[in-house]
Amino acid sequence: MAEAPLPENASRIGPFTIYREGPHALPGHMRNLLELIEQYYHNPRLLGLLETLPSRQRSRRPSLRMIEWLLTIESYNKPIYADGVNLYGMYRTASELYGHTKETFDPNRRMVNNKMFRIWFKSTDDEWAYSTVAAANFLVFCVQNKVLRYAVDNHDWISRNMIDAVNARRKERKVAASTGKKAQRQTYRQRKA
Repeated sequence: MAEAPLPENASRIGPFTIYREGPHALPGHMRNLLELIEQYYHNPRLLGLLETLPSRQRSRRPSLRMIEWLLTIESYNKPIYADGVNLYGMYRTASELYGHTKETFDPNRRMVNNKMFRIWFKSTDDEWAYSTVAAANFLVFCVQNKVLRYAVDNHDWISRNMIDAVNARRKERKVAASTGKKAQRQTYRQRKA
C-alpha cells in the first residue's frame, strides 16, 4: 500500500511528520532536537508509547503519565534507584543542568505559548497519532537512563501505588469538603510521620 503524499507545508524527520510553515510549524530549535532524537523512534514499541491510548488498551506497558509520576512524585517521596542512580535526583539534574523547559522536556504534551507544536506519526494500528517534541525527548531521556526499563519491570507496583495515591487524595478532599476545610497536600513522608 502506497503512503499518502505529504501536504505541501509538511516534511518528514524520521518517522515523524512536521509542518514547515504556518501556525503549527516547529521552531528551529525544536526541529534540531527532533533530528537528534528521531533515531530512537525507529523502534515501533517506543513510538507506541507516545500514542494517546485509553488506559484499558495499554495493559502492561507504562504510560507517559505513569513514568512522569514515578520520576516526580514517587521517587521524591521515597528514594528509588535504577542501576544505583536515584531517579528523582537524575530527573531534577537533567531538567535543571541541561536547561530543559516544558517546551523541550515535558511528558504531558502541554501547549507552549498557547501553541501546540505537534509531531505526527503512524500509530501501531496504522492511524495518524500526534505528540510533541517535548514528550518525545522526555521518553528518550527515560530510555537512556533506564527509567523505562525500571517502569516496565515494576509496572504492577507503580500502578498500584499511583492508584492508591489518587484514591487517598480523593478521600482527603472528601473529608475536607465535609468539614468545610481545604485539603492540604501531603507528601508520602508527611503521611507516614
